[in-house]
Amino acid sequence: MYSTLFVGSTFVLTALSQIANMINSFGDMERMTEASFILFTNVVQCFKIYSFLTYGPRVWNLIDGLNRNIFKPINTDQHRILVNDIYMSKKISKIFLLACTLTCMSWAISPFFDKRGDVLRLPLSGWYPFNTDKSPAFELVYIYQILTTWIGGMGNISMDTFISGIIMAISSQLSILNNALKNITKNNELVRCVFHYRIIIKFSDEVIYLFNTCLTTQFIVGVIIVCISMFQMSLVPVLSFQFVAMLLYQMCILLEIFLWCFYGNEVMLKSDQLTQAAYMSDWTKSPNHFKQNLLFFMTRTQFPLKLYASGYFTLSLETFKAIVKSSWSYFAVLNQVHSRQTQNNSQRKLLFRIYAALFVGFAFILSLLSQIANMVDAFGDIEKMTEASFLLFTNLVQCFKIYTFANHGKKVWNLVYSMNRSDFKPNNLAQYWIVVNEIKTSKIISKLFLLACTLTCVSWAISPLLDKRGSDELRLPLSGWYPFSTEKSPAFEFAYTYQIFTTWVGGLGDISMDTFMSGTIMVISTQLSLLKDGLENVARNIKHDKSSVNKNLIQCACHYRSIIQFAAEVTNLFTTCITAQFVVGVIIVCMSMFQMSLVSVLSFQFAAMLLYQICVLMEIYLWCFYGNEVMLKSDQLTQAAYMSEWLDGTEEFKQNLLFLMTRTQFPLKLYASGYFTLSLETFKAIVKSSWSYFAVLNRTVGALVNGLGNISIDTFLSGIIMVVSGQLKILNNSLQTMKPNCKANDTERRQKLIDIIIHHRSIIQFAQEMTWLFTTCIMSQFVVSVIIICITMFQMSLVSPLSLQFLSMALYQACMITEIFLWCYYGNEVILQSGKLTQSAYMSQWLSSSKKFKHDLMFFMTRSQNPLKLYAGGYFTLSLETFMAIVKSSWSYFAVLNRVHTTDNV
Repeated sequence: MYSTLFVGSTFVLTALSQIANMINSFGDMERMTEASFILFTNVVQCFKIYSFLTYGPRVWNLIDGLNRNIFKPINTDQHRILVNDIYMSKKISKIFLLACTLTCMSWAISPFFDKRGDVLRLPLSGWYPFNTDKSPAFELVYIYQILTTWIGGMGNISMDTFISGIIMAISSQLSILNNALKNITKNNELVRCVFHYRIIIKFSDEVIYLFNTCLTTQFIVGVIIVCISMFQMSLVPVLSFQFVAMLLYQMCILLEIFLWCFYGNEVMLKSDQLTQAAYMSDWTKSPNHFKQNLLFFMTRTQFPLKLYASGYFTLSLETFKAIVKSSWSYFAVLNQVHSRQTQNNSQRKLLFRIYAALFVGFAFILSLLSQIANMVDAFGDIEKMTEASFLLFTNLVQCFKIYTFANHGKKVWNLVYSMNRSDFKPNNLAQYWIVVNEIKTSKIISKLFLLACTLTCVSWAISPLLDKRGSDELRLPLSGWYPFSTEKSPAFEFAYTYQIFTTWVGGLGDISMDTFMSGTIMVISTQLSLLKDGLENVARNIKHDKSSVNKNLIQCACHYRSIIQFAAEVTNLFTTCITAQFVVGVIIVCMSMFQMSLVSVLSFQFAAMLLYQICVLMEIYLWCFYGNEVMLKSDQLTQAAYMSEWLDGTEEFKQNLLFLMTRTQFPLKLYASGYFTLSLETFKAIVKSSWSYFAVLNRTVGALVNGLGNISIDTFLSGIIMVVSGQLKILNNSLQTMKPNCKANDTERRQKLIDIIIHHRSIIQFAQEMTWLFTTCIMSQFVVSVIIICITMFQMSLVSPLSLQFLSMALYQACMITEIFLWCYYGNEVILQSGKLTQSAYMSQWLSSSKKFKHDLMFFMTRSQNPLKLYAGGYFTLSLETFMAIVKSSWSYFAVLNRVHTTDNV
């Protein structure tokens, strides 16, 4: 009775208040999101409470199961493992409690510091059947909100840390099992380990069964909550308590998901180590039945234990990363636009061409000449050159586009007319809605593009009026060279009007051409969707009318041919435009980022450059996105054809279908200049290249003594890893040269194999000892290196690129990357060399050897199927993949920081 009333007053009433608030604020995006993130939190909490109430007895049985004899440690090392894991669990619970407490405190005090006029404002939004703006209703609701939020947070901490603690128990038991396997010498000890592993698997199955609903709902709703809380953070000032509270709240949500994923990842890693632990036991001199049992056990442990939520979400750090990425991906706002079509009268063609030539000359050519003259005039000044260059390159790309449309006007019109061919028209209602939805999406993208271009031009237009650089002199929105002084009136007004006009017209021209090109690629994507639908339904009436079914298939084949021809025409027409945009886009983004680093973050110049950069990236993204859609949808055609009802078809139908399927196995790809593929991978490569070529400047010189000390330690560590790699090469050579000698008996040959196995064990033990000794050094270097590389890049942006400081920072960054690369390179060599052991053993002359020799060799090959990997902190693998991940992370976290220009105090 008490629990029902408590849950009802604490959670149910809060949920009803949020639901009523959602209904009351329907249509207002800001108010709906403000109400929804607490509502979704309460929904997840209700699922958790329901799970604990429904499976209460089984949860208690789960807790009692932790005290079974098989789970108890049998030596000092195992006892230490349990103590360390329990200590870590307590520490994490305290951190979780601290974050929850700070969140509640921030919400509690935010109404007193973040005042919106004289109106009393509650910490959290909600609907109540009375006016909460006046006393004492405000105080009553205020206390209720803080109390229920605090209790809800405590309940969440209790349930989340309990679930993570249970998963931690599985991880601890696997650590104990690893320790036991390394020390087994008798068959009864092996049997106990097998029984222990079975109990762990059953225990983990019970955990997943009990908390499957909690985990799944938390993962799914967690994406929504993080996304909504980010949106709310964007609506309040950064320095407000509301912002801090939302940030802490978001950290709590991510922390509870991270706990489950982290311990689930630990379960995977530790279960993956069981095979190696068994192999490291002293099995070479054991009887055959012991080896047979051990081999069975090792065969099972080659598949690590994974914890799933709803059979789809793996409890791992990869899932946590996917949740965070999805939250960012779903955080977007969409808009809608209508594109206009213009028709030209044939009688006005001559006048139109004269008008077009004059207009293009005035709007683009003069502006281009002004930028070129400005580049020549500013030669040697890196800031002025970059300020002039990004618009110069934009105008150059625009000239390529205008030339393409002007020179291939008839082909462009033929391309437009070919969209109305009979093959491209929808044949049923489903296909009609596919076309309608694609057109709507295209309009939304065009409106979004137009909005970004408009905001960019407006920001440039008003920046001279608001961003004055410590003087009263008139400053143009954009740099440029003119044959007269632009600092006096009326020359300034003339140049100002000309720049804004040409920028606006150029932006509209870019939008028109870019959305047209992306629209043609969207047509290809849409037609592939129609073709997929046609192939799936091509044999629907095959039992009643086989002849018409074959005709339908022929129509699909003709449709696919038309799509390929249309795609080839699009590529041939616009390959120059797309290539130029891709190549120059890298430079433009790089230059605009450099310009952003020269102005104040709060200036309109910064906002304009940011919006300009968004426009440039957006036009590239459109082509790559639709090109990627073409690849994906063409790749689905084979499956669509296979899923049709072809079993009852004629031989001719099956033969034709087979021909079509053979062609569709190679997805349709759109290329620019035969090199750049229109895909999201190309877009990512362009963005990464922009960051990579963002040459910035350095400030400090590294201390020589510290550098030499780092060199000594780093080369020593890399040398130790190189020793492991070298020993594996020697081991590979020993295996490859292990040929049976006719004069040697089987005992001698077997002894040589045992020596090789002992050598292999020694290498593994040496690698483990090295990892244990230097895991902190390597892990800290990996983690801190991401920060160091990012910071050095920022330092490079603060000094002249022609200065010695810039050169020293560049060399320092090269040193940092080199020391990481050495460890990763030799660690990668260890993986490669250990991966060759199985092949080396197999390539030895074992066919004429005895059964005992083959049996021992089989054990060796079973173990060597899992390559030796060196870990730092149990998470970072010493490999080139890790090196690439560190470098990519450094570039990703490199947020463009800006210099602040101080103004004179009057």
